[in-house]
Amino acid sequence: VLVLGADGGIGKYVCRELCLRGYKVRGLTRQAASSKGLDADVEWVVGDLNKKADLAPAMKGVKKVIFAAGAHGFEDIENNRRIYSEAVAEIARLGKAEGTDRFLLISSAGMQLVNPLSDSFEDPPRLSKYLRDVLKWKLRGEQLLRNSGLPYTIIRAYSLNNNAADIAQNKDDTAIAILQGEPKDVSGVISRENLAQVTVEALLADTTQDVTFEVLDVRKSQNPDYPDWRKIIREDLNKTPPLSKQELSLMSRPPPLLLSTQEKAEEDAATAAGGAKDRLTPLAIEFLEK
Repeated sequence: VLVLGADGGIGKYVCRELCLRGYKVRGLTRQAASSKGLDADVEWVVGDLNKKADLAPAMKGVKKVIFAAGAHGFEDIENNRRIYSEAVAEIARLGKAEGTDRFLLISSAGMQLVNPLSDSFEDPPRLSKYLRDVLKWKLRGEQLLRNSGLPYTIIRAYSLNNNAADIAQNKDDTAIAILQGEPKDVSGVISRENLAQVTVEALLADTTQDVTFEVLDVRKSQNPDYPDWRKIIREDLNKTPPLSKQELSLMSRPPPLLLSTQEKAEEDAATAAGGAKDRLTPLAIEFLEK
């Protein structure tokens, strides 16, 4: 299994989960593994997703791919296009040549905000220009993967939970919920460790081939009868059970990545006046650090 973004926040958990299950794991990293203290159980290959010449050697003999890489486009906005679209397409092309049997792409919830075919499309959405760029290229990457002919799975994750204290405090009352179709006005978070578990399970399940679904953490106490997420993945993703009204009331709040109307007006005015940099809220930074 090739993990792209293997040395990142999600990728490290993905590699650990795969190794625990006995899989041979290869990770792509831009620096030598020895210099970064990376997992010795992973076969590390030095390479850069921005360089097509580095990708063919990494893909040699690969049967499954997990794309967990982040673009870090706040350093160079062009990286959003290069990583979320062009690199996805190139890995899919190489996968076809190698006979890869599954490409799992970790994407982002919120695509309805940039997809004009969605019933909940906002024109224009109250997103910063930068975040619209991220979602635009992630959506394009999804489309390129679906059209590649390679068996795929796309997981649209809600915002990443970076609050270690919150994760620890609520661990016993946290469950994973599987959604489909991005219900309108639902927002939420998921821990990297939980996202990694879902990623590996979905990669190995026959029921997730050519399927897109969303995932987030919810409270067990609000959904005592909600089935285990593994059961949903293994049996029928197309029949995901509804969450309780109480849980939806907790999650149904303005998505944390949205700018307020005033902030959006200020940003547009600044852009018109001289192209000030897009502002990123702390939650937006968390979202982008996948």
